[in-house]
Amino acid sequence: MKGKLSNEASTKLLIEKCNKQGESLDKIITICTDKVDSPINGETGYTHYDYYESEIKTFCTDKGYTFPKIIHSDKIKMENFPKDTEIISALSEVKKELNNSEGHVCVYIDGNGSMRYMMNMLITVIKLMEKTNSIEFCEVLSVDFYAGSDEHVVKDTKEIYDTIELISATDEIINYGKTSVLSKLFEKRLDSDANEDDGKIRNAITEITNFCNDLQLCRTNNIISYFYKDLNDNHKLLKEYLDPIETKSSNSKLFKFVKDVIEDEYSLLFKNREKREQKILDLIEWCLNKDFIQQALTFSSERLPEVLIQKEILGINKYLVPSIQYKHSINGTEYNLPYYIMNHYLNGSYKDLFELACIRQNTRTMFRPRLVKIFLL
Repeated sequence: MKGKLSNEASTKLLIEKCNKQGESLDKIITICTDKVDSPINGETGYTHYDYYESEIKTFCTDKGYTFPKIIHSDKIKMENFPKDTEIISALSEVKKELNNSEGHVCVYIDGNGSMRYMMNMLITVIKLMEKTNSIEFCEVLSVDFYAGSDEHVVKDTKEIYDTIELISATDEIINYGKTSVLSKLFEKRLDSDANEDDGKIRNAITEITNFCNDLQLCRTNNIISYFYKDLNDNHKLLKEYLDPIETKSSNSKLFKFVKDVIEDEYSLLFKNREKREQKILDLIEWCLNKDFIQQALTFSSERLPEVLIQKEILGINKYLVPSIQYKHSINGTEYNLPYYIMNHYLNGSYKDLFELACIRQNTRTMFRPRLVKIFLL
């Protein structure tokens, strides 16, 4: 494909590609700086953009292709070194134009001639729209220039820009406890389970997703199981899904970034602990450090009683054990004994406690002061 401007060659190539597939390029949205709209070599009236448009029209006429509608507006225009407000304004106009398109919209980005940060922001906007609109982000066309050669190659570099999502994916995991971005990113890249590396990555992502779901729903017992197991327990910990992944393939090299961030952020939880109550305290501290307040409160309510009793900070009066065990199932729901004692049993009146003890022992003669001494501090 011949062209004198890098954008011109990419546009011609895309128009031809669409026509070979029995389709046509419907619209071109230009994001131009003042320089693009300035006269060529100081000449009056004929700008760089005018030359671009003229060449595309000539190409379409010669090939018999439909000339696409070009959106070239002062609203989508910036200075040569634009301010942040200009960039945001231009991107907002691009977003409006895409939203005004009907049906399924395939978006191609010409990555030549623009500033890198502008490209990154544009791609971020398109990816955001891809999640909420009928928009498919297809390709990023970039010209690979070879010095001293008259021929240069136009490449699709979308996959390279896709890796930017790794940052979003890891941020979503460590700060929000979600994995939707990570799952979608690797869903496109992973092959079948026959590929050993990809199979390990898929299993790890599944386990991370399960953990995040349990974290969101405050399933405390499930959460503990990702980081602690008894000696006789054979289930795999979360870290055991991450450790076997080596940097052999391109996918595993990308996933290593996610893995390293998770291992750093979860370092407190990955510590080996001999006792379950130590891991519970780690989880409460970790939740507080991450501002997961609801999860920290739920752990404190459901699991801290277990810690207090296991560490013998609190003790159960042996005379009340029969009555406590008699009642730690409420409305068909089973509670672990420490949780039941601190969250339900103590909320009853002392009369109820006496009654429970009497019923359990089948006698009405057990009213003694020591019965109300439930905890020994």
